[in-house]
Amino acid sequence: MDAKGFEDALKRDRYDEILIRDAAPGSGLNEHSHSFDVRVLILEGSFFVATQSGRTECSAGETFELKAGQSHTEGAGPAGARLLIGRRHTAR
Repeated sequence: MDAKGFEDALKRDRYDEILIRDAAPGSGLNEHSHSFDVRVLILEGSFFVATQSGRTECSAGETFELKAGQSHTEGAGPAGARLLIGRRHTAR
């Protein structure tokens, strides 16, 4: 999926915050969760997300989603990653 189509889908699905994030090579976050739904498109590089269901490795053009409250770890591959992120806050 391309960035424009992904962003259009985020807006259609009521994701109220859309941002681009650069993740440094090899960077990552320990286990945490968010108070909002997340949908991500990898624009460049590679990125992983791991939940109790398993680990998903994503490359440019691939997506993943996390529901609010879903515990996970995450990190960028050896070349880093550029992410297009949608956040859907359920209570504002």
